[in-house]
Amino acid sequence: MAYAICAPDAAGLNPGPFRRLSYGPSYYAASVFTDRHGRPGMVAWLRGVADPGAGWAGATSLPVVVSLRDGRLVLTPPTETTLWAPTIGDRLDEAAFSLTARDGSLLLSAGEDEVELPWEGEAVRFVVDGPVLELYGHHGIAAVPLPPPPT
Repeated sequence: MAYAICAPDAAGLNPGPFRRLSYGPSYYAASVFTDRHGRPGMVAWLRGVADPGAGWAGATSLPVVVSLRDGRLVLTPPTETTLWAPTIGDRLDEAAFSLTARDGSLLLSAGEDEVELPWEGEAVRFVVDGPVLELYGHHGIAAVPLPPPPT
């Protein structure tokens, strides 16, 4: 997903430069809404999340609050997410995924999927919700389907 900040005037919207919002192949077809507090929000379809044996495919992301900071869209996830404050070289290894802090990016690995999210040393949030992991950083979001647990 990408976005542009627009400066409307009588002639039109005048979009600024387009910036990337999502990383990896999962986020798709975002929808926006206004939450009960009047704040803009967003939810997106997540591709690649499925359990063919159970007869279902697809999922939606968690809803996020959308705000503008320093000319960039910032997506704030629900508070029920895990905060991770790594330094370069830190690695978080879990059974179904790993996160690695590198110079300029976070590498999210799960099964066959690897996604890089731009990173400048800030704390990030992530959530594992069933068969998907969503990662929220200052420069965007990433999601990957998680491999099924071993039987």
